[in-house]
Amino acid sequence: MPEYIDVHTASVARMYDYYLGGGHNLEADRAAARAVIEVMPLMVPTARANRAFLQRAVRACLDQGVRQFLDLGSGIPTVGHVHEIAHAVDPNAKVAYVDTDPIAVAHTELLLANVPAASITRADMTNPAQVLSAPGVADLLDFDRPVAVIVAAVLHFVANERNPKAILNTYRDAAAPGSLLVFSHGAVSDLVEGTEVGELYQRTSHPLVGRTETEIAELLQGWQLLEPGLVEANDWRPEDLAEPPLQRTPMLAAVASRP
Repeated sequence: MPEYIDVHTASVARMYDYYLGGGHNLEADRAAARAVIEVMPLMVPTARANRAFLQRAVRACLDQGVRQFLDLGSGIPTVGHVHEIAHAVDPNAKVAYVDTDPIAVAHTELLLANVPAASITRADMTNPAQVLSAPGVADLLDFDRPVAVIVAAVLHFVANERNPKAILNTYRDAAAPGSLLVFSHGAVSDLVEGTEVGELYQRTSHPLVGRTETEIAELLQGWQLLEPGLVEANDWRPEDLAEPPLQRTPMLAAVASRP
């Protein structure tokens, strides 16, 4: 295993893979994820609700005519990844994945070996200049045409000191009018600060940041929300759900357009 992979610190990307039932995780990730699930059993249905929302949102972007996707904090590739959903509609749709986790990047490279319309870049999404200038992004996507920027279950790992709203605004300003934002964020303020869940995530690669629904909505100022607005993930255009979810989750979701 490459030396730059820290096998002792749990990665939130690989923990998320574990929540989804994936196999691209290490023992440290599994131990941390199991500890979180023990305290918060809702974590698994929350992750799966987010994943299902992402797939519905990608289809909605395609329905709007968008054929380019920038997936920030894309994580570990699993069945139904963005390029698979997009290419089922248009094999020429372009998807640029971006993540900092070396295992996520390595697995995505393998997955995309024979997919010319997709790329993976190892970069920090909180550094938009680095992301937007990376060859895997700049050489694949045309920012003079609409792009769907995907920021799904990522910003609750970005501290307020990093100014997540400004980060979103930078990506918005780089995109052409008519571009879309696919957004989700855990409304977990009451589950984070001073709680065991928060303490568990403090020991991972990215501590969890608690934000209220009002604070999450403020991140989307400057975007125009598509119907039904910012809602619980299972309530975002649920007509595609195979069956109604049994549990409510703290994951809020929205798709918005760039004015």
